[in-house]
Amino acid sequence: MLKIIRKITSPILIISFLTTSFLASPASADGEKELASNAKSNSSFSTLVDNIVQGKTELKFNTLKETDVTKEEALKQYAKAFDIVKKYIAEKNIKINQDLDNIEYQRFIKSLGASLDDFSEPDRQEIVKLVKFVDLYENTEKNKIINNLKSKLYAKSINEEGLAELLELVPVSLSDPSTVEAPSTVEASVYQEKVDIKPSAYANGYSSVNARAYAYQWWDDRNPTYSNYYADYYGCSVSRACWNDCTNFVSQALNAGGMLQWSGLYLTGDDAWYFKDNFLSKPSHSWGGAHNFYNHWKYRAKLASSTNDMSMGDPVNADFNNDGDIDHTAIITEFTNGHFFLTQHTTDRKDAPLSTWYSNGYKVYAWKMSTAKRSPND
Repeated sequence: MLKIIRKITSPILIISFLTTSFLASPASADGEKELASNAKSNSSFSTLVDNIVQGKTELKFNTLKETDVTKEEALKQYAKAFDIVKKYIAEKNIKINQDLDNIEYQRFIKSLGASLDDFSEPDRQEIVKLVKFVDLYENTEKNKIINNLKSKLYAKSINEEGLAELLELVPVSLSDPSTVEAPSTVEASVYQEKVDIKPSAYANGYSSVNARAYAYQWWDDRNPTYSNYYADYYGCSVSRACWNDCTNFVSQALNAGGMLQWSGLYLTGDDAWYFKDNFLSKPSHSWGGAHNFYNHWKYRAKLASSTNDMSMGDPVNADFNNDGDIDHTAIITEFTNGHFFLTQHTTDRKDAPLSTWYSNGYKVYAWKMSTAKRSPND
């Protein structure tokens, strides 16, 4: 879920295949080629802006779905859910300003969408309703930023930081295919007799066994090597883990499984997936942001069309309310009696049922690591 907007220091804004994010919408095929060509030829930022404005580089700047329910109406309509959250916060001794317009509070409520097993079934239903509402409620402010930055872009008054932020706020296409739940997988262990359910390594070098071993090792802890950057950014300690760590955690597991890091053309690019934390370089947006992660693996691996196509060690994204804003990332770590189980951070869980996502109407995207490119030239 983590989304961070960073200042661009390069004189050239690189936008690669499927245009990035912590959130970004796909470019057309022609647009992708031109952007890549511009990057390779060291085209200036102003030329890039000119090409977008003139339509030479086609990019879609869609806005996010919103709700017409006001704050005052929501506090009444979801009063029971807010009360459940209030009690949960008190029980966990969490310090947070419980104002619906507080972005941190919005993120916290959305994080509960990945920790539903903390609640009784009746309470869970109320929490899901609230999570889905907040997922749309937060989009009003995001869309204001999108429209403001679009105006600046077409007035050619936008700077590099602004264009990067714009691209990182635009939703993924709602027409993109997702991974549907297949009854045969849930009802029967279709992989039970398949020898490749837990391969030592795929042809691309990825070992789902090693990825799972890493996920199990760190499922309820934070590896400081990969956490100090985010702790510093959000102003907390690694032990407190005040940031949403779901995607950072899954990226670590994939890397431990043998997936090579890609430097990419730029840290916001879909072809970039790496962790660096030094004076000159920071983690790519796709390493720690669910939306960016989606864009990278959409570029790098094939989507599992159904749960029948999934395997242990595959990463999974969730869009809680189908608004085009990817909310969460986890990794498949177990398949037992026809059911897949996920391990995750933000709300730390080991082998939580994937079926919960489907039963609550989440849009699911699973990326087949057996098909993932090992290097950008593959």
